[in-house]
Amino acid sequence: MFISDDEVRGVLANEAWYSENTITWPGAPTYQSAKSLAEKRSKQLKRRPRNRLAPDFWSQVVGNCLLYCSERNRCCLGGCPQCGAAVQRWLTYNIVQLAAQEPHGSVHAVSIASPYPLRKRLTSEVLGLPMAHAAVLAEVSGQVEWAVFCLDLSWNDYNAVSGSWPKSAAKSGWQPHVYGFVKATSIGAFKDAAKELLEPVRHTPLPIKVRPYDGSAYGASYAFKTEFQRRVSYFDKSGTQNACDYRLPVALSNEAIGQLSKLGHSNRIGLIGLEITKTFKIKREGVIAPNKTIH
Repeated sequence: MFISDDEVRGVLANEAWYSENTITWPGAPTYQSAKSLAEKRSKQLKRRPRNRLAPDFWSQVVGNCLLYCSERNRCCLGGCPQCGAAVQRWLTYNIVQLAAQEPHGSVHAVSIASPYPLRKRLTSEVLGLPMAHAAVLAEVSGQVEWAVFCLDLSWNDYNAVSGSWPKSAAKSGWQPHVYGFVKATSIGAFKDAAKELLEPVRHTPLPIKVRPYDGSAYGASYAFKTEFQRRVSYFDKSGTQNACDYRLPVALSNEAIGQLSKLGHSNRIGLIGLEITKTFKIKREGVIAPNKTIH
């Protein structure tokens, strides 16, 4: 299901993906904005925390890699804003191309939340759960022709809406989830299988959301995110639960960068019914890919 580290390095060896000239969309990172963000993240990783004599060794290593990531010397780390933006462009381009080969409206955007308690710490086990659910769901439903699944995460805060929750329940924490695109024989059967597999819990009353994909680069860019949010839930004046997104505090941002750098880009991207060609295009298994190269 997961793509390989060699395939990621092959994609990132093409410097064109670091440029917004290949594909862009509203709000897309530019070459310069990604470079500036990498420098900013490097400084915050290498800064001494208040409660420590020095930054931990891994933060120093990742901080240096982000600072010196440059043309012909790419770090390829999963927490790098520059390499992340390049992977996002590559994946966005390929999702758009895949959807363009299908009947309009037959590809759906899918969001899958892991029905597990909120976690105060990120670990490889926690990060792996949502992708495992997505793979099982695709197999159990028996309806998926092809799919692209990507790992996403956010720090969710439910303190303002948790009045009726048990005192022992976590009110805030990391919630890894999956966002992707599915071409299913029957999207209705796929959703039915999801309801049986993913049970609603307090913080995820709707563990799966499905909507038609419009074929745009902007829509496809949501699959692989390079920036993560602190999502605060609240009740509006009508009593409806809503949420607002804010920037992650530095400590949480550093934790996400460090863990994603250990995880790697390859473990954030899963392909079902698809394969990567020698020229690093994504195509349906057994189907000849369109002869168009980005350079």
